[in-house]
Amino acid sequence: MISKRRFLSGLMSALLLFSVAGCSDDDKAPEKAEATAGTNENITSVEKNETLVPELTEEEIEKIKDTYKLSEDEAEAFSNEGTSAPIVYSGFTSHYFSTPAKNDDIPVTAVTSILSHSGMHNYIEENSGNYSFGEGDGSFSTFAEKYNDKFFETKGLLVISFVDSKGGSDYNITGAWDTVDKVGERSLDRLVFAAKKSAGENTVGHIIIEVDSKFMTLWDAVGIELYK
Repeated sequence: MISKRRFLSGLMSALLLFSVAGCSDDDKAPEKAEATAGTNENITSVEKNETLVPELTEEEIEKIKDTYKLSEDEAEAFSNEGTSAPIVYSGFTSHYFSTPAKNDDIPVTAVTSILSHSGMHNYIEENSGNYSFGEGDGSFSTFAEKYNDKFFETKGLLVISFVDSKGGSDYNITGAWDTVDKVGERSLDRLVFAAKKSAGENTVGHIIIEVDSKFMTLWDAVGIELYK
């Protein structure tokens, strides 16, 4: 059995945003084994709303991970992606929206786990003063409200807000990998999503990622890396 208990966060803690492409020397973060030259790392800690979930055996964990784990052939196909670490998981459905900021008091990045239709509705209400979610077809607010309770029977959502000072026009989640962070004496299992960006001028956006709910429970923290 796994000795430490897993927690599913309403707001994931110790979030990381990596912006790989086009950074200046002043933007570079301290060197890490997983980082490449030109990586810009911004760390944001947020309050963790802890919901205890059952402990799992190693076999159960690996079975859940297999939902998204790449085969050897798939891993080879992803090997040319410009990410700072190899992509291990893929097959996530994601949706990007430009959501211009309404003020300067927004985090560089934040990840919120949504587990119900009402949870998504509340997210929009609570953040409508910070972001322009838009109205009508194609807007974040209209699209987000389509997730009904039936969807949440087996899946959850990760809503990622981010600021990209370099700008972009589209951000597609190509995959993810896992890593372990040390915070004091505690180890945090972190899942990092890779978002491939296109050239553009949008600097503030949201990404909605549809994830199997059991897979979501495996991670203590979630991050995102932007790359070209």
